[in-house]
Amino acid sequence: MSLFQIPVHSHKSYVYAVVCQDNSSDPIYVKFGRSVNIYKRLLQVCNSCPIPARYFAVLEVLNDDKMVEVEKALHAKFDEHRTSGEWFRFANDKYGKELFNSGCKEVFSAILRIGSQSWWEKIPAQAIIEYSKRRKKAFIKSKQGKRHLAKKEFNRKLVPKSER
Repeated sequence: MSLFQIPVHSHKSYVYAVVCQDNSSDPIYVKFGRSVNIYKRLLQVCNSCPIPARYFAVLEVLNDDKMVEVEKALHAKFDEHRTSGEWFRFANDKYGKELFNSGCKEVFSAILRIGSQSWWEKIPAQAIIEYSKRRKKAFIKSKQGKRHLAKKEFNRKLVPKSER
């Protein structure tokens, strides 16, 4: 799934992993989650992550039940690496990356019956941000966007500064 195949308004079931890292030598932090609106969720996580998001790993699953089951299984599989809530810490070395990859593959194979085929689709976080900016610019240029901005400006003029 490339960035432009991500459905903006969709109610499909997805499991994702957000991979965050400050510097190339720092540990890797991963948040496992689920969403039925993957574009919106990835953008939210990207904008709220205290450590820079490097990329997203996304997997479409059959239904909401499988989505919940896979997310819970990933949390259980990596529980000893949990730092807080849904965040997990992995060493930034061959062992840490292998642990992540083999653990995910084990969960996917058990629940989704995915064999040796590709399981995660990798999307750079910067691509999500740039795509969002392009969508926002296109909206602003549209008639609907111009009406929205005009209404916002009109309302801003009606409300005194002291009440804003």
